[in-house]
Amino acid sequence: MPFSLSGQNSQVSWAYDWFYQPCPSSDGYTYDGTACNFNSAIEHIPLLYSSDSTLMSVWPDAAERAINGGAPALMSFNEPDVCYDGSACMSVNDSVSAFQTAMQPFAGRIPIGAPAITNSGAPSGLTYLQNFIGNCTSCTFDFVAVHWYSNKYAGASYFEYFINQTRQTRDLFPQTRGKPIWVTEFGLTNDDPNAPAYTDADVQEFLQQVMPWMDQQADVERYAYFMDAPGILITGDGTALSGNGIVYNSFVNSTMQPNL
Repeated sequence: MPFSLSGQNSQVSWAYDWFYQPCPSSDGYTYDGTACNFNSAIEHIPLLYSSDSTLMSVWPDAAERAINGGAPALMSFNEPDVCYDGSACMSVNDSVSAFQTAMQPFAGRIPIGAPAITNSGAPSGLTYLQNFIGNCTSCTFDFVAVHWYSNKYAGASYFEYFINQTRQTRDLFPQTRGKPIWVTEFGLTNDDPNAPAYTDADVQEFLQQVMPWMDQQADVERYAYFMDAPGILITGDGTALSGNGIVYNSFVNSTMQPNL
């Protein structure tokens, strides 16, 4: 809720979660757009999280309702290329089959995205995306989606390198060549348990490097920093934007970094 309020000069226009609706419902599956106080100033984009049988059974109706409600696009599968906590963990064949069943019927009616893959190494990451697109030859893709996490030392240089590598993979195939890129998760991670935690200044410096770069890329259509949770982009009590959230919400090149 703190984002995109009047007078903020906000740059934030959209959001998504690991679900096909903005609000959780009592049974976890019934479509309900009014069960929480979702910010009406922000577009919500539905996501089919995985090939879970219950999700697959309710997705056609949920997607139809979302389209009728003005959703701008549909997203498919959250990190099917890996089996981490919070990832879809799907084989390439499973992803192809589920995409053809659940996403392809909406082709031409609304933009639909290829599964969001990580920046992990082969056989995950861009190798998985290449294998997926190569085996989904009759599928329609209006954008490709990627996630990126790394440490502050790799930082912006590695981020830009990965997006450029994404372009190369995308352009191998006629059905995705030149299509927009969505960076649907990105953020800094600290892989060394003995290293000090990143400061807000570290995060804001990174954001002020990569956001202008993405804004200058004609094919980077949307991006979403991970995430608007207490202690990250909003304050610990959940009532207001954090310093990082202020930078993310209203950043322009002249924006001051609150914690520097």
